[in-house]
Amino acid sequence: MLLGVTRVKSQDKKAEVEFFTRFMGSGNPEFLGWGEKQFRRALRPLDKTKRLTLNQRLLDLGCGDGEFTSRLVLSPVNVVGLDVTYAVIRVNKSRNPSAGFVCGDAENLPFKDGQFDILVATFLLHHFRQHDKIMSEICRVLKDGGVFLVVEPNSWNPVTWYRHNTQRGRMQSKRPPTTNEKIFSARYLHKLLKPDFKIQEFKTINFDLVRLPEAVEVFFEKTPPFSLFGATAVVCGEKQPSSFPTSIAGVRK
Repeated sequence: MLLGVTRVKSQDKKAEVEFFTRFMGSGNPEFLGWGEKQFRRALRPLDKTKRLTLNQRLLDLGCGDGEFTSRLVLSPVNVVGLDVTYAVIRVNKSRNPSAGFVCGDAENLPFKDGQFDILVATFLLHHFRQHDKIMSEICRVLKDGGVFLVVEPNSWNPVTWYRHNTQRGRMQSKRPPTTNEKIFSARYLHKLLKPDFKIQEFKTINFDLVRLPEAVEVFFEKTPPFSLFGATAVVCGEKQPSSFPTSIAGVRK
């Protein structure tokens, strides 16, 4: 261990499974409560890549109860969903019977190298205290030239920070954070992908301070410095040939 550096604990998978099993048993609530326009803006980078075609394989990593899976299966790609909690897999499968599902660990993926053309991870990475291992697995199972779309809460948004980092905010959230969660900024997410992916799109959406017309939100998505402060960060990149995740030490969150 380096002098002065504290070893970061890995994800407590048992706690994660127990939390979401209880959460799904509390009445099967929606995780996000988004409208269709919000899902469309988050997934729009995939449409721009023109990769959602027949015979392409897509991994919905940390697929949850199926809010994003339900939109992904509308494309002609073959969708496989993976989650560590069987309770949410069961709900997702009932909603999306055309997809395949695996209950497994994102840090030890049960897939061969280069098995997927597209990988989507929505609200997954902030459930891990360290990212080297999961990024290594993402790069391993994704083909060279494959597309990675990642969607995460953005800690630079005041409302998002409040909901995740204050006791009152956590109590008011639709789903309180688990013990594993640690949100980070949109800039950190961009830097996390940049060593291994050619960034095709980087934006934030959902400016939750006030309700805004969609045209105004789209303007904010594209206009600095507003574009750094949306509640949700979206990054889409193309995997570079033979890329392996480099150290992310020193990347500011």
